[in-house]
Parts: sequence; C-alpha cells; structure tokens
Amino acid sequence: MGKYVGVKEVSEYLGLSRGTIYYYIAKKKIPFYRFNGKPRFILDEIDKVIARKSEGMK
Repeated sequence: MGKYVGVKEVSEYLGLSRGTIYYYIAKKKIPFYRFNGKPRFILDEIDKVIARKSEGMK
C-alpha cells in the first residue's frame, strides 16, 4: 500500500487545481479517506481510477 498524501500533493501530481480536487471529492470521483476531517489519498488508487477511465474512452 502506498503512503497517504494530501490535496496539495494530489493536485500537483495530476496537474489540477485544489478546487478541482475538492470538487472530485464532493462528487466521489476519486478515492479518498478522511483523517481528522482532512481528505487523504493513495496515489496508486488514483492511478487505477485514471487507468480505468482512459480504458473506457478507447
């Protein structure tokens, strides 16, 4: 299992704004966990979602 990262790291990793990441959280478009009320992510899980979405577009 990968390490947990925050919104800032995910936004930099994906090249998206923090606002977009929060939007994806609200719409449950990306997997996340909450620790002390703050969203945390595992980049491996984000990669899997992106891979599934890109396969569906082919």
